Amino acid sequence: MKISDLRTSQANGQAQVSAMVTWEDSDRPAQTVYFATPLEFADALTTDLDAFLLAAVMPALYHGERRLAVQGTICPVLHEGVRVAMTLLQEWSRIRRSPLILETGLRAAARRAPDRAASFLSGGVDSLATLRNNRLHYPRSHPAWIKDGIIVYGLEVEQPQAFDWVLDRLRPVAREAEVTLVPIYTNVRALERDWVFWHDVSIGSIFGSVAHALNRRLTTAYLASSADVWNLHLPTGTHPMLDPNYSSGDLVIRHDGYTHSRLAKVALLADWPVALDHLRVCNKIASYRPETLNCGRCEKCIRTQMELLCVGALERTSVFQVVDLSADAVASVIFNASAFRGYRELIGPLRAAGRDDLSRLAARKVVLATGGDWRSRLADVDRRYLAGSLSRVKRVLT
Repeated sequence: MKISDLRTSQANGQAQVSAMVTWEDSDRPAQTVYFATPLEFADALTTDLDAFLLAAVMPALYHGERRLAVQGTICPVLHEGVRVAMTLLQEWSRIRRSPLILETGLRAAARRAPDRAASFLSGGVDSLATLRNNRLHYPRSHPAWIKDGIIVYGLEVEQPQAFDWVLDRLRPVAREAEVTLVPIYTNVRALERDWVFWHDVSIGSIFGSVAHALNRRLTTAYLASSADVWNLHLPTGTHPMLDPNYSSGDLVIRHDGYTHSRLAKVALLADWPVALDHLRVCNKIASYRPETLNCGRCEKCIRTQMELLCVGALERTSVFQVVDLSADAVASVIFNASAFRGYRELIGPLRAAGRDDLSRLAARKVVLATGGDWRSRLADVDRRYLAGSLSRVKRVLT
């Protein structure tokens, strides 16, 4: 694979930086990869190829390219970090291919901008908790105080109208938190669109590439963790051991929030009204509406509703089109097996909230997701999280 022809341009109210990615050992067409922002952020866009290296390196590794040749220079810190990241992902994801050779010049010195921190801001629990925690623990004068919220078009939101609605929902949060909302548009996922690859290999490198595309403005970028330290799982494309390797001498990537469980993050948002009023957790883009972006019926919506119930905040938000936490609604939802970690921590709090029915359903989902001898697993869950209540119910019924 080769990366070449770095270009900048302006058109239709946007500034853009692009490069050509040419496959050498895979039967795939050459592609122009780009990053674009509104003209007001034109000065932020990169003038080097670090962002494009990060965008291309994991697809090249995944598809068996022998080398990645960059026609330009790369920061040596990033060069070494990418080598470490490839080694980790080859082991975690069982990518049994020869190591990818990086052929590139190395820059002699970093070109750091003045201190400026940003975080990726999707409007979800993880990203809002990162911003909230930052505001609670960092003074405004600290270089790690978040000044920008980056929202990306072309990763999980790829419909212009839906993206505009997401931006509209984030603006009140940005105003109250005193962050500048920075929209950035990209087609980096066009290099490999498979969602398993995205989850298992490329999340961190892709978000890292977006941050590096803004490296004339930023010196730190926070990427919120989607798993806590007690529930880190492999394979994964974002991890506290992995994401910092996408840093350079110009820009530090921080994997943030993995000491907070999902429920702890929801609790962190429970006393922040603007977050409760503008939360976006739903991935069903077709269900988005201007006034609310959460369908209320999918697994992620229902699980978030249960979390909000546990922290006493469900009645203080109106972000869901539907709220139905009946046992039938919760029992019928289909969930990804990896979501069982979220249900596991809900078992006790749901019972404490007086929802024994939901507590039992959460326990059942954990057992079904973990497989094996379901009777012994259910007994273990009952003992650890339900204080034997399932056993008592069984004795009464029999």
